[in-house]
Amino acid sequence: MYVRALSLSLLLAAFAAPAWAAPPPPLHELRLALASYDLEDGGTVQVLERIHARLPAATGLEREELRFLRAAVAADLMLIAALRDDAELRDEVAVALDTESVQLPALLDAELNAARGTYRMPAQQVRTALEELARRDGAPGAAEGTHGRVLRLLALRRALDGGGDAIAALEPFGQDPCAEPRASCKGVYANLEPRARRAATGLAAAAADVARLERTARQGDPLAAALTPELSRISAELQAVELRPVPRLAADLDIATAGGAAPLVAELVLIVGERSVRYGFAPRLGLAEDGAVRAVASAQPALPALAELELPDSFRPYMSPLAPVTELIERAMKDNPNLTIAVGAEGDTRAHLLGRVLLSMRRAGNAQTWLLARSERGFARAVDVRLVSKREGTQLKDAPLRLRVRLGGYSLHVGDDFEDIPRVRDDHGLHFDVDTLQARLARQQVREADVSFMADVASESLTAALFRVARRSDAVRLVFP
Repeated sequence: MYVRALSLSLLLAAFAAPAWAAPPPPLHELRLALASYDLEDGGTVQVLERIHARLPAATGLEREELRFLRAAVAADLMLIAALRDDAELRDEVAVALDTESVQLPALLDAELNAARGTYRMPAQQVRTALEELARRDGAPGAAEGTHGRVLRLLALRRALDGGGDAIAALEPFGQDPCAEPRASCKGVYANLEPRARRAATGLAAAAADVARLERTARQGDPLAAALTPELSRISAELQAVELRPVPRLAADLDIATAGGAAPLVAELVLIVGERSVRYGFAPRLGLAEDGAVRAVASAQPALPALAELELPDSFRPYMSPLAPVTELIERAMKDNPNLTIAVGAEGDTRAHLLGRVLLSMRRAGNAQTWLLARSERGFARAVDVRLVSKREGTQLKDAPLRLRVRLGGYSLHVGDDFEDIPRVRDDHGLHFDVDTLQARLARQQVREADVSFMADVASESLTAALFRVARRSDAVRLVFP
């Protein structure tokens, strides 16, 4: 039997089908015509029409092969139409089979389900592909071979089409290479959260699918060959994808841990200390030429690495912006006016230093203020706060919940009720009574809250209280002295 270089299901059928001693010339011509797909001049659709016209008079093995060819080639053309977003091609296939476009999937499913003998297994594979094509839920399916690769690229393309978070779009298409207990979590994956690792492997898998389809096309598969121009476009689209993962913070940073704060893709992270401000930029990931996911060009240093700005030895008595920090942020915002910046402070760093850096952000024109914490595994978490000076605060209506962090403890106002929560002593000395504060806040859920602080309070004490308030309030204003 003449063996056609067709898609997986047709190739299997060609090898498995019984040999004809001398194939009838018209059937032989049809096989030759399907060795490659002619979509520009409609040649393959015309072959479908000839198969359709020949079927009523065909009998026996010839009829079985013609029925399978008609359904399998029509299914290939539907895949091509879907990936190219070509409704006209789908309509042409329906006309060739003397049906309506909306009825085409059911017609092909019934035809493939009726396949027997050597055509049964490849027919079921094509049915699986058509079922996945009809599903349109954006999730990768179980189809294998050329059909499976085309369907995965179609689903991935649809997922990315919205232009939203690329990590959320790609996550269902990959696996976490670090999930297994003995897995070696190295390279770019070592500093990614699980969802970002799955997205990165999903992107790499898509590039591998494109490369495999291109090789299959060069080997003569008509489905892959017909998609060659589209594969080039998809390859360019994948090269343009940029993953922006939640950054991992250096393990030696002594900043607050806040399980309730939300993950944040902070593009610039500032860490305030007593003598310096350290900073780093979040890495961005993309496809390298070899198809692997790597860090792409971004500002330096890339997290978790940090650079350092020294702070002056003395400060103005009132809280004001720090010129070197303002200049750093202005430079960073020059190419990205909407830069997402998060600020954290180490341990005992006095709160007025954190405040001065926050004011530097506002001076530089950054519209949103994120206070930085870390997850248990070291990834960035943050709370959105609004900066308000004490003078501005007097012109605003009091928030229903107000907390002041003093050297001696907390002053908590809820409506007209006031409670002083002093520091407590244990075997380790005096410390803020965070447990009591949390118990009082647990009964609250307010629209807005104000948090104020004394200048020499440790930033750790301020942020620990603020993160707890943020969980019980829709918005938080940080009121400066």
